[in-house]
Amino acid sequence: MQNLQGKVTLYDYYSALQKLTNNSSRRRLLSRYKEFVRMKREYAHLKSLKRAGCAHNPSGVSGTKRGELTIVCPACPDPEVNLPRDWESAPSERRFLYTLFIALDACFWLKRRMVSSGYFVEAEPFQQYLLSVTDQKEMSTCSGLAALDYANSKFSRGYAATRVCLGVCAQHEFIQPNSAADLQVRERYANMDYMFASLMWHHGRNLSVVVSYDIVCQWSKSLLQRVKTLPPLVHLDLVSTMVCFAVPKLHIHSHMKHCQHNYFLNYLPGVGCTDGEGIERPIRVMGPGACIETLNDHWGHRNWQKTVRLECELQKASFKVFSEQQGARVDGWKRMIMDFECDSSKPNPYTVAYAGLSKHDVQLQFSQEEAAEASRGVPSLHNVTQSGFIAEVLDIEEQQLKTCAIIRQKTAETAVQASEILELRTKLTWSLGRLYIMQAVYLPMVLTSLGQRAVPDGEEAKMVPIGLPSSLSLDAQALCDQRLDWNARHQAANTRTQMLIQRNEDKIALQVRKYQAPWTALKMLANGDESKIKWCLLHQEDIRCMEDPDMTKKKESWARVCAVGRRSLQHRGQQWEKQATTVHHQSRPDYTNGLTAYAYSQADLLYLLADSFEANWTTNASISEDADDVDKEDLQAEIDSATVEAEEDGEDEGWTLAYTQCIDPTALAEETTP
Repeated sequence: MQNLQGKVTLYDYYSALQKLTNNSSRRRLLSRYKEFVRMKREYAHLKSLKRAGCAHNPSGVSGTKRGELTIVCPACPDPEVNLPRDWESAPSERRFLYTLFIALDACFWLKRRMVSSGYFVEAEPFQQYLLSVTDQKEMSTCSGLAALDYANSKFSRGYAATRVCLGVCAQHEFIQPNSAADLQVRERYANMDYMFASLMWHHGRNLSVVVSYDIVCQWSKSLLQRVKTLPPLVHLDLVSTMVCFAVPKLHIHSHMKHCQHNYFLNYLPGVGCTDGEGIERPIRVMGPGACIETLNDHWGHRNWQKTVRLECELQKASFKVFSEQQGARVDGWKRMIMDFECDSSKPNPYTVAYAGLSKHDVQLQFSQEEAAEASRGVPSLHNVTQSGFIAEVLDIEEQQLKTCAIIRQKTAETAVQASEILELRTKLTWSLGRLYIMQAVYLPMVLTSLGQRAVPDGEEAKMVPIGLPSSLSLDAQALCDQRLDWNARHQAANTRTQMLIQRNEDKIALQVRKYQAPWTALKMLANGDESKIKWCLLHQEDIRCMEDPDMTKKKESWARVCAVGRRSLQHRGQQWEKQATTVHHQSRPDYTNGLTAYAYSQADLLYLLADSFEANWTTNASISEDADDVDKEDLQAEIDSATVEAEEDGEDEGWTLAYTQCIDPTALAEETTP
């Protein structure tokens, strides 16, 4: 438990025992570290066998199947455990309840040294398959990530495995059985294919599957053909209509527009708030000997903690309010979405139709016009073209805004900060001087206007007006100062937390000013007529976080769709009860009482978890937003108590040694019989 919860290494724990025995180092102790490591690994293995019920299996430990020692997700759909009999005939609006969500990724931090040949997945079939795959083309056509372009570098030399690929349940983040495999150089398709097929062997073939992966836009192209060539041990036949692919939300915006429109999780039906980022966890470097056992222990502990504390998540019910406000368009939107989900060749409703030209498009048109004029022999007024002058003005305007934001963040309390601020101001002054030279050629009236203004004493470069054409409008003086619309606050305490908040606020304010500056310029050019401006005026109330609780109401429990977890726990409890009732004629008589008591203890714990889940989900789904939440402390205390009791019972000498067949536990029969 010190290793699982406190991440204390075995060496540190052994060293602490040595210090407790003799901390003066005056008497040399005989080293038993190797024996201690061997004992720990054997103990962890026996515990995993016991908790998986292998002693209740007539075939014993040798009959343990693939992935049988893992703790499975109780909320993921399983046709044989927690789904109704008619789940395949469920209406389309409820099909998402029976969809399996899998997230794949690779850990870049785990490197296993080249000392032995052990692997996470079945060693021999996995290694033979990798040796047979030599002609897979892994060229990337997406600019999203560099996972495919990560070549063999000097940092990978001397390692048998440079990282590990892993699969988890994307909604509940449970590590899947047989879902870890080594990566020798980079994220090869062969390794990912084998791992994906291995974990899918533990799930129903008729389930709809949503697979999220950082580079799924490339990996999924020929996946259906590649999995058919896998070894018989993990051979898998996938139906294209049953599998959907998506990119995790953290990585989607780094991909091309095509990927953002076709692989965004938010655009898939039934996904909810799943982000697909459950694997982004670093793992330290470790040696080969206990690598698999250590990770299995940690992942099993992680899955068990998630099982006993599987809390419900509240889903915000803003869709109804939004639909009421857009009532005239909702039917058409729904029809477009349904048509696209039924036939992907139809127009994608999530693709935004862009109207007008971007900044780069306009600059390209100007450059083409200037190139045509130059080819006709039209002389240029300056070595900087007109389009270059316009781009320079806009860049200096943005430089002014950024300089103001940076200076506001820095307090100039140290010499380094004062030097950085002075350097920013100097660069901006040089930029303005270069701009004035170009304005004398292209906009001489700007210099005349700027020369007539009263210059305040000590005016900084960040406050000097640039002199855009829009600022020369005659109606400019009649417009209200837009700065009066903004709310300035100066009462913040100078703490680290407040500085982080203020830094984020400054970034938001910078983006607001970058939006407001061209809007104000358009308004000036339109002589103050806002109806001629297609852009909307940005108000303070429009600047809000997407999770702002004032904008949406937390009423509906998203965990209600995961209520199948209760059925899964009940099913596992029934399996333990079955083991308790059938163990009498399948085991030696002197082991019967201990095995029966342990089976009943496990069944009681799982039933208790199932009842607590039902109470939590039912209560949270029925109470109103202003009602008091149900008191879960008693339920959680009861669960913790039952867990501790089960652990203590599991440490019972009779049960533990019943696995190793070293002692007769009949003396404990009266105490352990339920």
